Amino acid sequence: MYAIAHLDIDKLQEFTIPHQATIIAKTGAPLELEKAYQLLKEQTANFSKADPKAQQIDQLLVSLLPDTFFKKKQQTALKPTNELSFRLRIKEQERLRILQLIALENAA
Repeated sequence: MYAIAHLDIDKLQEFTIPHQATIIAKTGAPLELEKAYQLLKEQTANFSKADPKAQQIDQLLVSLLPDTFFKKKQQTALKPTNELSFRLRIKEQERLRILQLIALENAA
């Protein structure tokens, strides 16, 4: 339900948030990923309760962090049948991530 549930929390301290100065200027406070993770965890009862706003925040946080910050989980997705469909999926994911980052910047 929540991708952030698979986050390796120890790696959050290593991450430098891009445009932190802009976030501070617009909100008056820095974005603290550890606090955001804990708040999301508490509000969703340890990631078990569905909440549309929490799911939106989850997607934005996941788009902000590199894939290496998440614990490896078994992939149950179907494997692409050929190289072209694989490349198309990668491009779709890149476009989605860019759109999510733009939404995050506009929301901040």
